[in-house]
Amino acid sequence: MQKILISVLVCIIYFSTINCAANEKQLTKLESELLNCIMASLNYSVKENIKNGDQLGMFLQLGILNSTISSLAYAMVLNPDGEILAHNIPEKASEKLDDAATKKVLEYRDISEVLIQKLKLNNNRDVLDISMPLISSDDSKEYIGAVRIAIYVN
Repeated sequence: MQKILISVLVCIIYFSTINCAANEKQLTKLESELLNCIMASLNYSVKENIKNGDQLGMFLQLGILNSTISSLAYAMVLNPDGEILAHNIPEKASEKLDDAATKKVLEYRDISEVLIQKLKLNNNRDVLDISMPLISSDDSKEYIGAVRIAIYVN
């Protein structure tokens, strides 16, 4: 668990140096690779938390993101039905999301690359919504949900 946290933190710290503020900016290859690194590390640790029934562990992972990325709009773990299992705002846990962006997140199954959507939040701010599916590590390769974070871009 400590190795996972360290790798997530290294990726987050490096990612936090990237300027995401430019409107309509294409992600560079480096930025895309860093996003994949963050999401893959988070994906692995969250899968372990789900497997072990460790909801507190999921909240801790999202709390680390919340405290290290100043431009974080949200971070969450969703089950296959769109229910929030963990969120950087703990009160949002158990809410069910069914908006178009969430539906796209839940339909996405490519574990080799993150899904990036540019969205406008209710507060009229733009975010890059970054998600990756959670596929069980056992032989069943069952879809168990998604990890999702969003970074403010304005």
